[in-house]
Amino acid sequence: SADPGFAEHLQQVKRDTLDAQTHQDYPFDLLVEQLHARRDLARQALFDTTFTVEMREPQHQTPPQTPSQTQPHARAIADELHIQPVALELPRAKFDLSATVAIAPAAAGDAPAEMALQFEYSSDLFDAATIARYAGYYLNLLDDALNHPERKLSALRLIPPDERRQLLAWAG
Repeated sequence: SADPGFAEHLQQVKRDTLDAQTHQDYPFDLLVEQLHARRDLARQALFDTTFTVEMREPQHQTPPQTPSQTQPHARAIADELHIQPVALELPRAKFDLSATVAIAPAAAGDAPAEMALQFEYSSDLFDAATIARYAGYYLNLLDDALNHPERKLSALRLIPPDERRQLLAWAG
């Protein structure tokens, strides 16, 4: 389907990812050569943006505080997942923009699942406010997709309602 529901799309991504993993041992340099990608020491050969999902072991600790008890940008998603921003100081970014989602499923009888969302970015291209806005967009999308898995991808909410109204007003 050209515009599948989120759950259907997720199944397709899973199939494609598992299929792609059968080729994970293909030498990267050979791939770049076969694709005739132009090599430039100032840029990555094939892509400048990454999105990674990591599964981690369940955490056996006390339940997290509710978002109102922690940082102001923390929030709960789909009642089972609490998200809290964490600032990290990292060395120079390897890519223009990298997003990593680390998920620790809930252990039986334990606290809700935990998710860490980390952005690494080139400060020559992005500022902290832009990355914070991107993180908010991702959380909006995740919240809508988890609460409405049947919803078409094109109908999922990315931009908060107030920002959407402002954009529509500007568009006339």
